[in-house]
Amino acid sequence: MTIVPFPAPAGTPASGETVTAAVDRYLDSIKTKTTRSSYAGTLARLVSRAGGRDTASLLPEDYAAVMDRWDDAAAATWNRHLSALTSFTAWAGRQEILTTNPARRLERRKPARRSDRAIARARLDKLLTDDRHGLRERVLWRMLYETAARAEELLSLNIEDLDLEFRRGRVTSKGGAIEYVHWATGTARLLPRLLRGRTSGPVFLAGRRAPVSGSRAPAEADVCPETRRGRLSYPRAEYLFKQATATHDPHKQGWTLHQLCENLTLTGTTGSFGAEIWFDDRVAVLGANGSGKSTFLRLLAGQPVPHEGVARVVPGFFAQTHARPDLDGRTPVEIVMTEHALLINEAMSALARYELQVTARQPFGTLSGGQQARPQILLLELAGATLLLLDEPTDNLDLPSAEALQRGLETYQGTVLAVTHDRWFARSFERFLLFMPDGSVSETTEPIWHPR
Repeated sequence: MTIVPFPAPAGTPASGETVTAAVDRYLDSIKTKTTRSSYAGTLARLVSRAGGRDTASLLPEDYAAVMDRWDDAAAATWNRHLSALTSFTAWAGRQEILTTNPARRLERRKPARRSDRAIARARLDKLLTDDRHGLRERVLWRMLYETAARAEELLSLNIEDLDLEFRRGRVTSKGGAIEYVHWATGTARLLPRLLRGRTSGPVFLAGRRAPVSGSRAPAEADVCPETRRGRLSYPRAEYLFKQATATHDPHKQGWTLHQLCENLTLTGTTGSFGAEIWFDDRVAVLGANGSGKSTFLRLLAGQPVPHEGVARVVPGFFAQTHARPDLDGRTPVEIVMTEHALLINEAMSALARYELQVTARQPFGTLSGGQQARPQILLLELAGATLLLLDEPTDNLDLPSAEALQRGLETYQGTVLAVTHDRWFARSFERFLLFMPDGSVSETTEPIWHPR
């Protein structure tokens, strides 16, 4: 008979690790510098309040006191700091030093509806086809809409970053990763006209020559070598867009550049929704069967799914229904070595992270379902996927395989987004996207299993 231990209730013995030590260990586990720096500021307030206490003693009141600092801040600011706390909580739970969720009384805030919503397509079409606006503005606006990129990313583009043949440009994302954004026909038709005669320097230029000295003189990299005009700034681009859209906006205030990033709609399944998922986040996708969860993952994986809007990711996709006849007759260690040019010691080390060292030399076809699932996910990780999309990964797995998979994912350096009905597996996640029967999609800080 197998005895499965359940989580200990509140009031269990102390973990023996102080909040200060736990926070230090958690921050050391974050490999992305920008994320680590952002979370450190939030968690410093937690350390200031409870640093000498045992981590297991943290209470909702402690987290509420930390978040009180941003009670009057914008929704995005509140959510960013709350993400730091929930991420630390999920990590501490996986380390078994925290058995409760002190963030359970805190909720993510939804930004003001008008500024949050994408611009209606009919109104946007009128704006983008209006030749009274300058060529530079029309290229920037179309590119923002078609790529769903951040305005800062596109304004930082240089001509050397463009690949006109394949309609793409190389940008540095908010997390510091190098990514490609892809545009459509509208941008492709206008962009060569904007670049005519120029071969290097910023894509989007200011309307006048840049100062050559003084505090307002830009860096040489931000100046066009042919025209000596500087790079267009975000405040100026935002101002021009608000001025141009005031007549189209029913409120007569003009729109923001952020609203050019179209929200996502899964045709016939969900209403319009938006979500910003950061590098190293762990997001569980919950909801009843037929609510669009798996469709959402297939869209992110690049599969043909009817939708409106744009989703930009670099994914690796895994579903329990995946058949891999190409792996039959080969052993896990052979697969890892040949697919990714690893030495045997490197391959065995990678397999050990998913607890596959014992079966490393067994033919893939003889492995159990759980043993076959783990090397497939490892291959996605080794292929450089920054986002793992997992559709019911623990379905049909026995308990040891499910636990081994969960421990393997803990070491993965990237984002994990998983559709699951497994309550135990969901405990290791820190954010939850809830797909409702009525087609709405919302985010919660706690899993909800029977939405109404």
